[in-house]
Amino acid sequence: MRHYCVHETVAGPNPRSGEGGCIGTDRDRPGPPSRLAIGLVLRTTSEFVTNAVVHAKTPPGRLIYLQFELHPDALRIEVHDTDPNRPVAHPAAEHEEAGRGLWLVSQLAAGWGCHPREGGIGKTMWALIGGVQ
Repeated sequence: MRHYCVHETVAGPNPRSGEGGCIGTDRDRPGPPSRLAIGLVLRTTSEFVTNAVVHAKTPPGRLIYLQFELHPDALRIEVHDTDPNRPVAHPAAEHEEAGRGLWLVSQLAAGWGCHPREGGIGKTMWALIGGVQ
């Protein structure tokens, strides 16, 4: 049985995990995802959350909302933050340690994008990761 869970994280110097809850189960799915799929999900989620904390400048105490939806052919990852500005991907110089996050997501995900949050301030970054079934 798989669970679909939602977790919220509070931004700030000492982030804490917020309330999370399972929103459904599915008994008909095959076994666990591959290590590769798990790695893709973790890397993509990490890139989006890092962007929400560092670049979106989410104020301390404001929530960064994470949502995962399992579809028949992919897992949809969503990270919601309070900054309405869309991220801008730019090439990073070879010597720079940062600046490759969105490029990396574009290489790992089956699809990704950004749109304004429905009914609220900020934006939603999303990505589809295939092979999680």
